[in-house]
Amino acid sequence: MKTRIFRGGRGTVALFGWICAVGVLFPVSSANAHGVSTGGLETGKKIYRMNCAICHGTGGRGDGVGSRRLKSPTPDFTRPGFWKGKSDAYLFHLISNGIGDMPAWSDRLTPGQITDVLHYIRSLPDPAPENRQPPSR
Repeated sequence: MKTRIFRGGRGTVALFGWICAVGVLFPVSSANAHGVSTGGLETGKKIYRMNCAICHGTGGRGDGVGSRRLKSPTPDFTRPGFWKGKSDAYLFHLISNGIGDMPAWSDRLTPGQITDVLHYIRSLPDPAPENRQPPSR
């Protein structure tokens, strides 16, 4: 049986360099069960609290003080029915372009920041039915 020894040339060196560059540009980070880095969730939480909580509330229940002045009701992200049939792509589009009373955020947030906010609101707890309260208006 003949043993083959791999002898790389310039192409191998270029491929190795490319793989190393990808590793530097896109480092692997620790991720939770949903594939979202904990750093991304924390960033999303900070951005949400600074920009979204005024209307959506700090807990995502749609009870922020700004929601009282809106024509349409602010959604409760903790309500399971809210998420039904809504893909991340659809929600990313809504956050980016706005809908109804909600402004577009694509001119103020990067796509990565919008994704972090989206992952954060998806992580909000679903309170037990006995602990749910309707948003105050």
